[in-house]
Amino acid sequence: MIGKITKETLKLYAANVYNNPGCVSQKEFEEDYARIKSLKTLLNKYLNNKNPNIRIIINHIICISNVFPGETMAVILFTDYDESIWNVLSTFLVFLNLMPIHALNVKGKIINPSEFCIDINLLEKLRNI
Repeated sequence: MIGKITKETLKLYAANVYNNPGCVSQKEFEEDYARIKSLKTLLNKYLNNKNPNIRIIINHIICISNVFPGETMAVILFTDYDESIWNVLSTFLVFLNLMPIHALNVKGKIINPSEFCIDINLLEKLRNI
């Protein structure tokens, strides 16, 4: 297993925790892993008021959680993403009941999920879907 997870070791960590019984090639892993980058783009669009489709964001998160189970998904996302989008990401994770309840070691720093600020406007939009 990998020691400290950094942006440089993130893909290796993701490959170790990847759980897709139907996967028959590295290409399928690469496609699933690419969804993480796509989600980052969508979350940044949301932050920049470019009104991305919230349903697509939800779909990406669910698909990612299907192949990177449990807290591993949160570790991957929080490690890969800048802190500027953590609150928006955490709002989606809370809404989907995918937010870890335990502290995570992200980029060498312990983060407590309960310390994130929930985006109330986003939460209202999610509740109205």
